[in-house]
Amino acid sequence: MMLVEPEVVMKVAVDIARDSTGRRRHPVRPHRNRTNVDVTQVPLFGDNGASV
Repeated sequence: MMLVEPEVVMKVAVDIARDSTGRRRHPVRPHRNRTNVDVTQVPLFGDNGASV
């Protein structure tokens, strides 16, 4: 079961800094839309597929 239907592939920037409780210190920031990648080419979260 899929909770959302993906429509856009986007590259994001993630800072790996964490606070003392283990939460990420900075939000994920959008970088750019990947118009050259179809949503069917992106592996599902947790799959061991190659990154785009």
